[in-house]
Amino acid sequence: MTAIPLRLGASLPNGTPPPARLPGLRQELDLLEGPRARGGAPTWTLHDPVRNTYFRLGWVDFEILARWNPVTAEELAGRVRAETRLDVEAGDVEALLRALQANHLVSAEAPGAWRLYAADRARRRAGPWSWLLHHYLFFKLPLLQPDAALTRLAPLARPLFTRTFAGVVLLGFGLGLYLAERQWDVLAGRVAAIASAESLSWLMAAVVLAKCVHELGHAMVAKHLGIRVPTAGVAFVVFWPRLYTETTDAWRLTDRRKLLAIDAAGIGAELVLAVAALLLWSLVPDGPARDATLMIATVSWASTLAVNLNPFMRFDGYYLLADAVGMPNLQPRAFSAAAQGLRRALFGTEDPAAEPLPRWVRAWMTAYAWAVWLYRLVLFTTIALVVYHFFIKLVGIALFLVEIGWFVVRPVLRELGTWWRLRRSARLTRSGLLALALLGAGLAAVALPWRGRVDAPSVLRAAAFLRVFPAASGRIAVLHVTEGARVAEGEPLVTLVAPELDDQIAIAQARIAETQREIALSATEQASADRLGTLTETLAASRRELALQQDLKARLVIRAGMSGEIRQLADHLTPGRWLSENDGIGLIIAPEAWILQAYVAESDVATLREGAAARFHAAQADVPALDAVVEQVERSDLRTLPDAVLAEPLGGPLPVRQKDGHYEPVTALYRVRLRAEAPPGNWRRTIRGEVAITTEPRSLARRWWRAATAVLIRESGF
Repeated sequence: MTAIPLRLGASLPNGTPPPARLPGLRQELDLLEGPRARGGAPTWTLHDPVRNTYFRLGWVDFEILARWNPVTAEELAGRVRAETRLDVEAGDVEALLRALQANHLVSAEAPGAWRLYAADRARRRAGPWSWLLHHYLFFKLPLLQPDAALTRLAPLARPLFTRTFAGVVLLGFGLGLYLAERQWDVLAGRVAAIASAESLSWLMAAVVLAKCVHELGHAMVAKHLGIRVPTAGVAFVVFWPRLYTETTDAWRLTDRRKLLAIDAAGIGAELVLAVAALLLWSLVPDGPARDATLMIATVSWASTLAVNLNPFMRFDGYYLLADAVGMPNLQPRAFSAAAQGLRRALFGTEDPAAEPLPRWVRAWMTAYAWAVWLYRLVLFTTIALVVYHFFIKLVGIALFLVEIGWFVVRPVLRELGTWWRLRRSARLTRSGLLALALLGAGLAAVALPWRGRVDAPSVLRAAAFLRVFPAASGRIAVLHVTEGARVAEGEPLVTLVAPELDDQIAIAQARIAETQREIALSATEQASADRLGTLTETLAASRRELALQQDLKARLVIRAGMSGEIRQLADHLTPGRWLSENDGIGLIIAPEAWILQAYVAESDVATLREGAAARFHAAQADVPALDAVVEQVERSDLRTLPDAVLAEPLGGPLPVRQKDGHYEPVTALYRVRLRAEAPPGNWRRTIRGEVAITTEPRSLARRWWRAATAVLIRESGF
């Protein structure tokens, strides 16, 4: 729902002189009474039925239009001054005329009107690229003409607008909260479950249902207040769909409370849906139906409070704010006030066409405008990044540039153009000089080559290490080493004992002795060949079992598999404690050889040279900084991340994607190998940190340019 303050945005091509006599107005225009403005001043609404567009008129505009005749601007201004207490000048009439002509509200038969219409049509005639740009950013798809159906449903919906229904909703809300609080653990667990990726399709269905109810709420309240609802459908904002209901005719209402009711109707409908769904969740048994009610309740609460109440975008929260303060078209007016205030602060310029506002109103409108600009900068940059990542890369780059250019760069360039046109009347104020100094310092920081190093995430780890585990279960008899002890290959670390193994060895030895005695007796008694063969096989099996048990006993002495130092010795290694094959004992690390690897972004890799000095800063507080030297710079980007300890899911700084058990870098990374000394102190086999590599000084602008060109080359496949 929008109405346009008639004097805002009124402009014609430069050099267009006003006509000698005022042209006539279009005959089909309607002049309606409007709501009271701030302070109780009356307003009027001019309706263009051809375009179904509304224009808000103030007292001065109304008095001029009420006396509009094909006379000169000076004559009309004199008539207004004679018949009212308003001090109207010919310039006010000409300004209103320009607004009327710019919005095609004058008769086409007026002298010279055809030239204005032709010029406007030429400006609006879109080429294929312009058409694609505008329709990519925003377009509407009308699907329904619901007015007739809403008229038939209106009698049935009257009970929804009674205090009884409001009381029932409040009662249901209290009861639903009470019942949900009694099952809060179950509720929290189910919310976490339905928020998973497996439930995405059902979540989308719940969003569609909630938004349909939202738009139905707008339509039903508008129809209840006697407002026509001509169309409803889907609007696409950067290909993201959102439902809409056309309630522009609400600007015929003169009661601001009714406008607020239509604005808040969608939020109210979603909250009623959420209350009903939460109450049903507490009453229905476990199953798909219960999960569906919880999903609807959660989506309705979250979407209506987090999105629809947002006053920075053109959602319900914005219209609620605009109607509550009585300022239709709030954002353009706030933007205009903020821009004029900025020009006044920087250049001391006064815009005679500025909207007259009290100082405190202008102050909060300016603050609101800056908040919207900041919010939009973050939002549109995020949308541009999402578009880049989710489209074909080359198309994604183009759409990214369109997003940033249209929503961020274009408004800035337009304001700079206004500054350039004001250059002759402008004078730098104290604030302007300060801003100029800050701007110069910022440009210098970007353009001058002051940054002479590259910081990159890195890992320092031992080139050779061995984890030690028991080869068999047993009880600790002797611990031969301590933390940090130097050991040679084959040296005993821990001796285990296993009494049951000694028993099995004794049994095997006794079985061998008994079998040998039987073989000796069979030989003297001249036993059959089959008997001797059986005893011989039994003796061999017993000997194999004894050898196996003795080998297991020998392995109870855990020995060093390599020379090195003992690190991370387990705390549970105390005599008498049992160890299994899965109980780690510690690490053996060869301290003479260490590997330092850094992962450099694509924009920085071209500046690195072999032999460059570097310094490694460990994340561990007890590891001092270490000097290093670049040995090798790989010129092909990594497909998987070799050092998983740097991956974001494991607490590292590098964003990655998990695929087939590996971590894939989200952005292009290049591995740099460095030579560093062994770290002193209480180090571990892997130390995460950051390495600072010395490079030739370069500017931020050069770095950004390299990053941009690298992305273009990589993604376009050149």
